[in-house]
Formats: sequence, structure tokens, C-alpha cells
Amino acid sequence: MKKLILFIAIVFLAPGLGFAQKASEIFDFDYAQFEYDSTSNFVELYYSFNQDAMSPVANNSQNYVEGILSVSIQDTTTGNMILNKKWKIVHPVADTSVSSDKSLVGMISFSLPQGTFKCVVGGTDMVDSTHKKFITEYMHVRPFSHDSLGLSDIQLASRILQNSKDTKSIFYKNTFEVTPMPTLVFGRNLPVVFYYYEVYENNEGEKGGELKIRNTIFNSQGKAV
Repeated sequence: MKKLILFIAIVFLAPGLGFAQKASEIFDFDYAQFEYDSTSNFVELYYSFNQDAMSPVANNSQNYVEGILSVSIQDTTTGNMILNKKWKIVHPVADTSVSSDKSLVGMISFSLPQGTFKCVVGGTDMVDSTHKKFITEYMHVRPFSHDSLGLSDIQLASRILQNSKDTKSIFYKNTFEVTPMPTLVFGRNLPVVFYYYEVYENNEGEKGGELKIRNTIFNSQGKAV
């Protein structure tokens, strides 16, 4: 199987399209699966800490926000724990008296074999441990077939840089730098929806032919916009 096309699309939002602003929360996450090999998929897990929802702490005349990212992934068939780890997330804050409207966005990645996995992802404020949010998702991994066309998950992004030179960025892939949008919320402050996905084809596709792809965006009422 070879990667046939890498798509980037930009949709400009006008008022009234139904993208409501999400209430302030400390943490959110999203994920996307991509082709890896015949028995497993490559998973990118995107996380976001809301800086304004965290309590800053002073250290050497600099203010910081500190959070704990927790990720556990368990095979629902065998009960085996595939991943159970915590990371400390630290970021400087320029001015604690002003709302920054910023999110601390990052990514971890790994491969998973075919199966169904219980994924529990959470974020906790280190200053106030009662301020936390944990989300449970069931992740179904089905390796992409080598006998037909395959379509990866869609990754929503806050921006995409083409021909990026920053090959060391954790968001770099296939000559693009794709900054994820784990909150999945777009609106006045983020009026442009970027999205990224990959199309895979088997070797038969090398013989030629036409591939037609249709993209549609629906608002919260199910109306195509």
C-alpha cells in the first residue's frame, strides 16, 4: 500500500453556522489513526490544557502553569494494560491578570495492534488537584486494508503550514506542520477550520484511474454549510 494523496482543506466560517463556543474547561483531547503496517495503526493523541482555567505558580520571578497529563490504554479483550503513564506539563505565563485565551497543546503518538481499547485520558492542575477532567473513549483499531482504498481519520487543526522546515516539531509530518485542535471548537476567535487526512491505495491504483473525493461540513442541526 502506498500513500496516494495528502489533503489539506480550509473552510471559512460565517456567523450563524452553528459552531457554538464551548464552556471553559481545564482539559480536552482528541485522536486520529493513520496507516502503519498490516497488523496495526499509528495513533496520534492530541491534548489541550486551558491556561486560563489553571492556577499559576511563581518560580524565580516567573509565573508558570503546571498540569499533569494522564493516559491509560487497556486491551478490552485481554485486560492487558498497554500504556499507563503520566507527564508533567509546564508552561510560562506572561501576565496572570489578563485572560490569555490560550491553550497548551501537545501530542503523544504510538502504534496499536488490531483490537478494541479502553482509553482514559485526563488533565489535572498541579496547584489545585480538585480541578481536573478525565475522559474515557473506546478506541477501535482496524488496520487499513491492502486490498482497497483506505481513508485515515480526519484530524482537525488550528493551522497547517505547508513545506515546513521545522522537521523536529512534534506536529511535523509529510512536509506539513499540523497543529491539532483537541477542543474541536471553532468560531469568532478561530474562524478557519483546517483539516488533514490521508488516502491510501493498493498497488492496483498505480495503473491509473480517477479518484473523486467529496468533503461536506454540517452544523449542529445537521445542515450542510
